Amino acid sequence: MARKRLPPSVVEDIIRHREDLGWSAERIARKFKVSRGCVDWHCLKGDIDRKELAPPSLPAGFVVQRAGRVVRGFSGDEDAKILALRMQGLGCSAIARTLDPPRLPNSVLCRLYTLARREKEA
Repeated sequence: MARKRLPPSVVEDIIRHREDLGWSAERIARKFKVSRGCVDWHCLKGDIDRKELAPPSLPAGFVVQRAGRVVRGFSGDEDAKILALRMQGLGCSAIARTLDPPRLPNSVLCRLYTLARREKEA
């Protein structure tokens, strides 16, 4: 079953509660009956300043486990390649397929949001 999209007004309220009221992601998730991941995603897309969501580039091959899943960090080389391919007009799916090993398109999109926020902070 496909997930329902949140109405734009709810997304705006989530961002307002995080940015203007300083609510935690957990508190916002409870209020709007959504997951914390949903709150974090919309804050990332909305360019909410949360430095803990902007990890630095990592050494190639860096791997951690979260909730039983293997999560590979992005290296500086991968960041450079992602940005170069995006500047050439490639979409996230095409970029994801060119990485070795391939990534999910959503991972590339999240990384682009993170890199844009880091560039803005610099």
